Amino acid sequence: MEKKTKIGYGYMIVGIFTWSTIELTIKLIQNESSPITLNFFRFSVGAVILLLYALITKRTRSLVLLIKQYPKYYIPASLLGLVIGMILFAIGTTYTDASFAATIFSSNPIIISLFMILFRNEKKNKKKIIGILLGFVGVLVIVTEFQFKAILNSDFFLGNILVFFGMALWCIDVIIGKELMKKRLVLSSEEDIQIDSLDFNLVTFISATLIYIPLLFYDNQWQIITNFTWTTWIGMLYLGIITTGLGYILFFKGIDMIEASKGINLFYLKPIFATILSYFILNEEPTYFLLIGIVIEIIALLLITRE
Repeated sequence: MEKKTKIGYGYMIVGIFTWSTIELTIKLIQNESSPITLNFFRFSVGAVILLLYALITKRTRSLVLLIKQYPKYYIPASLLGLVIGMILFAIGTTYTDASFAATIFSSNPIIISLFMILFRNEKKNKKKIIGILLGFVGVLVIVTEFQFKAILNSDFFLGNILVFFGMALWCIDVIIGKELMKKRLVLSSEEDIQIDSLDFNLVTFISATLIYIPLLFYDNQWQIITNFTWTTWIGMLYLGIITTGLGYILFFKGIDMIEASKGINLFYLKPIFATILSYFILNEEPTYFLLIGIVIEIIALLLITRE
């Protein structure tokens, strides 16, 4: 495996680890926030973090050019993936268990990998296909403990459906990001530069924030913000700075260095991380099913990532 590919996997694993805490954080602050306020702070704070980084590294020129040259890419990505998709995801998470939400969201590699293989001519083989399916089985084993009907329990069915549709819309953001980072920004007739993950994430975060602002006037959302406790503010800042600002840039930086249909399957680590964190945060004892699921996940990742 090339050094660049290894680095790409490293970036994605760290990014996905930060994302594995999203559902837990949402569950902890759900009674004092709302899906709109939660996502507004996620992406506005994330945008500030990335903008500061762009200013420090003197990369704002590419940001301005991207805004001018590719609105047909970043506006749909923001609206569908980061606004509608993430609102549905946040609502769904409040109506189901965090572990169920993490599992359903982690099924996105199937959608993205199939899209990239079928419509973007990425390499396909039996090992990759088996690995994708096996990875999803591993996720189900960890959460359902072989009681697969539990995930369709009537108490959680609405939440599970909302999380699934939110995840499906978020996949659009990932796919558009991958495609946009293949293009170049035209500086002059003789000079252009490559679009990278920072450019894409910063523009979509800014666009999403602007879309969320008018939504804050809906159903007394501003009043909810004024009633935030200090624990809610900590949760909001954590979601914005760590899971959004840091997590997104690492994820897209990594996926830009490897095949999307391979790298995206590292998402199967997310429920494993979430389960382990639940043990320390929620005092949930790990079971033999967790160990079985981890073994299945490792086998699936080896099938998908080994050359």
